[in-house]
Amino acid sequence: MTKRIMVLILLLMLVVPVLGQRAPKKSVTFFAPGSFYIYLQGSMAWVNPDHFIYDSKEGTFAPVFGVGFRAVDFNWMYLNLEFDFSQARYGSGYDEARVRFYNFKLGTEFWLSGNRNPGFLMAVGVGSITYPDLSYNSYNGNNEITFLLEVGMKVKLSRHLSIRSDFRFFTEPDSVSDYYYEDNSHLIATALSVGLQFNL
Repeated sequence: MTKRIMVLILLLMLVVPVLGQRAPKKSVTFFAPGSFYIYLQGSMAWVNPDHFIYDSKEGTFAPVFGVGFRAVDFNWMYLNLEFDFSQARYGSGYDEARVRFYNFKLGTEFWLSGNRNPGFLMAVGVGSITYPDLSYNSYNGNNEITFLLEVGMKVKLSRHLSIRSDFRFFTEPDSVSDYYYEDNSHLIATALSVGLQFNL
């Protein structure tokens, strides 16, 4: 199931931007001035900080702080490089456990009607999920490297300010082979985020 989701999103990243070819053709710009942006979002993150019970994920609020850069500007589509960080807290008191997300992404942002609303986001990347409050771990240490898939949309409020929302899937392959199933990867976290993006 996880592999099917990954293949679907990768195909969408390649096929859907073709719709934007209706936009007026202009020159392609690489690393243009003014392509740097920052974003701040509120996120609802579902993850199991104890690693054991994958069918019993907890959900909690986590702020997201991100920076991005438009590496390639096709005028109707952008190729973006992004990094963001978030921290969620699960439980309370002595049972409280922090979970930190460090995400590196390469994604596309495209607009179906030239540069008009709405815009759509799709990205792939690497996520590092750490558990700083766990002194021991029976699964895979205090750090998990995951494959990250992201889909979302954006609505411009002004030239520099946009509303941004996205949904993220964090998957990790299983290193132990399974005789009965080909897909041993598992979904270890998801996050739904909404917030603002400011283009400098």
